[in-house]
Amino acid sequence: MKTIFLGGSPRSGTTLLQSVLCSDKQTNPLIREVTYLASMLGAYRMGKTYYTDEVEDYFQSREDLQQFSAEWTIAFLEKVRQRYAPATCLVLQSPELTKYFPELHELLPDAQFLISVRDPRDTIASLIEVGEKMKHSGTTAQQKGAFLQTRDVAQLSRLYRSYYTPALKETSATFRDRLRFVKYEGLTSHTATVLEQLRSFSGLELQDFNPAGEWQRNTIDFQQLSEADRPWWSNELYGKAIANSRIGRYRQILSVDEIAIVERECQDILHLFSYSSVS
Repeated sequence: MKTIFLGGSPRSGTTLLQSVLCSDKQTNPLIREVTYLASMLGAYRMGKTYYTDEVEDYFQSREDLQQFSAEWTIAFLEKVRQRYAPATCLVLQSPELTKYFPELHELLPDAQFLISVRDPRDTIASLIEVGEKMKHSGTTAQQKGAFLQTRDVAQLSRLYRSYYTPALKETSATFRDRLRFVKYEGLTSHTATVLEQLRSFSGLELQDFNPAGEWQRNTIDFQQLSEADRPWWSNELYGKAIANSRIGRYRQILSVDEIAIVERECQDILHLFSYSSVS
């Protein structure tokens, strides 16, 4: 069973990237984020980190912990595969899972990883828009992402970085071989080129993908999202043709001082992915 995991910061284009790959009939359709698996990987990381203090009474060795966690992960993926039979390739997406991609590689060395990257200024501006939607909808502090309503761009910059740091710091050559970064700007502005790169990396044909049409094989009804999820829905983009209209939109949302903060906090990522500075 082939498995491709998609990640990236929230608002970086992860759902769009998933919609492209899930247009292929070899895969599962576009489904909700695999946050359950992220929680499983969080338990594995905790076990590794605090093995002596917390879990050695339950496993014979660290290797035993790793084998158990791998079997648990494989069992979950097999459950998903059965749910979406006859899919021969699983394409699963979750921003939270991105933080555990190195652990996933330990457990599933044959898996592939795609990480969506978007200009941190546009990403953080989009997160601020989510926070504004939460205010207008009356989302309470108990609901996910309520901290976005504070408009603290330094905190949002650290949040953005937290999704990319684990993969960027991972030095395993085998992990790097099975990892690709996909820039949102490239996917939306140079779709044909990026599509060919995705075909080469994933092995999927993607013949049914139509960048000018509605998302194919989508099981998510964005009109029926819960109150907590609705602010995250980009109603002008989700389910529709690929468009690059959101590139550079941060200039309309962030102040000059806020842009400078993001550029300072995310300087290395701006440089690594060739995003030019304006401050």
